[in-house]
Amino acid sequence: MSSYEVARAFVQNKARVIMINRKEEQGNEAIAKIKSEVGEQAQIEWLPCDFGSLKEVKEVFTGIREREKRLDLVSNCFNLGNSQL
Repeated sequence: MSSYEVARAFVQNKARVIMINRKEEQGNEAIAKIKSEVGEQAQIEWLPCDFGSLKEVKEVFTGIREREKRLDLVSNCFNLGNSQL
């Protein structure tokens, strides 16, 4: 199962999803596709992060911790060598 499919499944089940990856175009495309399937009310957003940079990972997740009241689940779905949704 791809990270796109995981995100879509959570959104379809009324979860709020924060997608994190380094490719803004890919993130925006995934969000647009999910919203077209689920509806504009879909609670999904994208944040940039290069998981190859520990400093950047710490910054992104510190920001999430500071702005969110709670975080129920972190799902890490790397698709090495596969740039498709």
